[in-house]
Amino acid sequence: MQQDTQNYPALRGKRSFSERQRSPKGTIIVRELVQKSRGRTYRYWTISGLKKEGKRWIPKYTNESEARRDAEHYKKERRNFGVTATELPIGVRAETAACLEKLRPFGKTITEAVSFYVTHLQTEFKLEVSRTLEACLQDFVAEKVRLAERGDLRAISIQTTRSRAKRLAESLGSMPIQGIGSKHLSEFLANLPFSQVTKIHYRAFLSEFMAYALEREWIEGNPLSSWGKTKRRKNLIREVQILSVPEVQKLLEVAKKDEKADIFVPYLALGLFLGLRPTEARLLNWSDIDLEHGSIEIKGSTSKVKSTRHIQINPTALAWLRAYKPSDAKTIVPLNDYEYRVSWDRIKNLAGWKVWEPNKAIEGNQTELKDWPEDCLRHCYASYWLPIHNDRPKLAEHMGTSTSVIQVYYRKSLPANTASAYWDILP
Repeated sequence: MQQDTQNYPALRGKRSFSERQRSPKGTIIVRELVQKSRGRTYRYWTISGLKKEGKRWIPKYTNESEARRDAEHYKKERRNFGVTATELPIGVRAETAACLEKLRPFGKTITEAVSFYVTHLQTEFKLEVSRTLEACLQDFVAEKVRLAERGDLRAISIQTTRSRAKRLAESLGSMPIQGIGSKHLSEFLANLPFSQVTKIHYRAFLSEFMAYALEREWIEGNPLSSWGKTKRRKNLIREVQILSVPEVQKLLEVAKKDEKADIFVPYLALGLFLGLRPTEARLLNWSDIDLEHGSIEIKGSTSKVKSTRHIQINPTALAWLRAYKPSDAKTIVPLNDYEYRVSWDRIKNLAGWKVWEPNKAIEGNQTELKDWPEDCLRHCYASYWLPIHNDRPKLAEHMGTSTSVIQVYYRKSLPANTASAYWDILP
């Protein structure tokens, strides 16, 4: 295509252009050059507007038709592939060819390969600048605290949020939140040493936290969006499990000997003999208990149902509360979540029950111990109260729930003599 011009004399002196018009920079155009040297006239043609190996390149021709033919070829290349592609150095073109060979067995193009790798690099960059999950959880908890201080959130919600945030941070806290996927959260839930109902509550916590993170643009998409809504299966409503009278006696004896007896004996009495929920008992103040007149006020701010109720204290519960009321305590359980969990696990373990986490075991082989029945303190109260009083609406009022719930969970009646033995358990 390009003609050999080595025999042409050196281009000295004046050169005349048959095409005098000034073309825009980078435009491919054929020029005719005429040069006189030593009495002879030389005529040749060049193509301007080309680059080779990143430098300006001007091919020369002795034949005008060949010059115009090649110019059209270069113009066509530029129209099809762009300026950058047509001016790629030879080394880059060779590298491109090698890459194509590597991609050939997979049936992929260079464009597809580059798109995939660019996406990978973008993800890596996002992970480098992403906040850690632990830092995001701290902000989430701080926001919950602000809502509580404003009166828009109950105190019990703060304790629950802190407890769940701490467990999540212990598992995935060091990871960048941008790198947290559905798989990570699924494994976290699956490895929780809790019942199915508690795991459903943790799932709700995860959903709320991830929605919070998405709102603040810490993540680009919610990894839980593909999970769908939680469906409570009918088999989750099962027969309640309670402790036998000897098991209750042993549990109370262990609590009486514990270093925190002034905390956990009243806590157990409120659950076993008055049917308070664990969180209601933990957040109850001694000032809400009137031992002189035998009544308790459960404030709506500490109750699951968010409504205040008043309970008459029966003689058994009154005896235990009077015997173990401390002189200076404000709340029944003045412990943080971790201290409460460790102390409560210690008492259950010494009474012959498994603890959720084996590293907190105090004695014995965990496989030889019994599983702790879920919410059994409250179930004991209802199960042993009904045979004596046989009044489901009254029981529902005491427990802060509905009569329909009482009918679903407490259908089985215990023998009256067994129930009497339960209420005869005294300090």
